[in-house]
This record gives sequence, C-alpha cells and structure tokens, in this order.
Amino acid sequence: MKILVAADAGEHARLAAEALLGAIEGRAGTLSICLPGGSTPGALYRLLKEPPYSGRMPWSRTHFFLSDERYVPDVAPESNLRMLRGLLDHVPLPVSNVHGVDTSLGSLELSADAFGTDIARRRTAKAQAPLSDIAVLGVGTDGHTPASLFPGSPALAQMERFAVAVATASVPPFLPRVSMTLRALASTRSALFLARGAEKREILNAIKSGNSLPARQLSEMTHATWLLDEALDG
Repeated sequence: MKILVAADAGEHARLAAEALLGAIEGRAGTLSICLPGGSTPGALYRLLKEPPYSGRMPWSRTHFFLSDERYVPDVAPESNLRMLRGLLDHVPLPVSNVHGVDTSLGSLELSADAFGTDIARRRTAKAQAPLSDIAVLGVGTDGHTPASLFPGSPALAQMERFAVAVATASVPPFLPRVSMTLRALASTRSALFLARGAEKREILNAIKSGNSLPARQLSEMTHATWLLDEALDG
C-alpha cells in the first residue's frame, strides 16, 4: 500500500484533488472517474468546483460514475447523487456524462440491472480498456468500501456483473443499496482511498495487517494509494 499522510483536513482535500487530477492529466480522449458518496469526499468535491482545480479538469470529455447509491429518491438527503450534484451542477459538464443509479424503476434489482448495463456500455465504448482512469474510494469503520460492499455480503463474490443489489447495509444509514461490484471497481487504472478520523484507526490497522476485508481486497486488486490524516498515521 502506498500511503500519504495529510497534516489537516485542508491538506487532505488538496492532496486528494492533486492525486485525482494527476491521474488524468496528459491523457487524451474520453476519461472516466469513479466517485464515492459518504461524508469523507465532500471537501474534495468542494475544491474541484473552484479555481485552480476547476480549470484543470477536462469536464466536457470526462464521465463520472457513482460507486454506489442508497435506494432513495435522488432528491432525498441520503442520496449520493444529490450530494454529487453539489459539485457537478457548478461545472460545465454535460448531463449525459453523469452516471448514477436510477432508483425510480420499481425495484432494487431493476435499478442494479440498469446501472450494470450503463457501466457495461461505457466499458464497451472504451474498447475494453479499464472502466475508470481513477476510482476515488474510502473505507468504513467495518472495513467496507464506500461502494456498499460489506464484510460477509454475498455481493463480494459477484464477479460476473458490474452492479449488484445490496438489500441490507451493516452501517448507518440502514438502507438498501445498489453498488458497483469488485469487478467494476477493480477495472481502474488507479485507486485513491480516502480515510480520516481516529475512529478508523482500528480498521485501518486490520487492513494493513492483511485482514481480508473488502477495502483490503480491492486495494490489492488495483494500483492503490491511501490518503490518511495524522489521526491515522503510525
């Protein structure tokens, strides 16, 4: 694991922005970025919509995928797409370049199927290249990825599909989810894991020691960098 440590929350967000932009700068053609929901990336999103970072992002040729979604309307406070729009509604990005989960289709399974089809279509458009140029991820206090792949969940074993229905969440909010699978998340040129706060020290130590938690599994499947704060250093 490549590990970077930020001195404070501001530097954590700045290092995250630099890592994201560094992964795509110099790349020609259409780009894809996988982004998480949750609270940790909020500071990163606020930076990206402001100069100088907003001017460095090739918005018009970048596609953004949410790694997962809570099964709520997209106007609900718990919606990851609603949070992401706080970034994307302030930049010159075509609506068609935003790939979230449609939670209005009538069932969790139908929403998962539609999201998986969208991911597969994008993979085909990239001529079977990695799905994303960078996946920004995180880790929960139970070791799950922000893509709602929880320890012990059958969803972890799903390697045929790109998206899966997750009926039960093991952390708040206890809502059904649609999540990218490990197959989809691992199809990335690089991964950036964001972790902050002393409450994640125990789980981070378990990941470092080789415990087979979802975040560790995915980290081993990708070219991963972990960006921590000082509360997690050492």
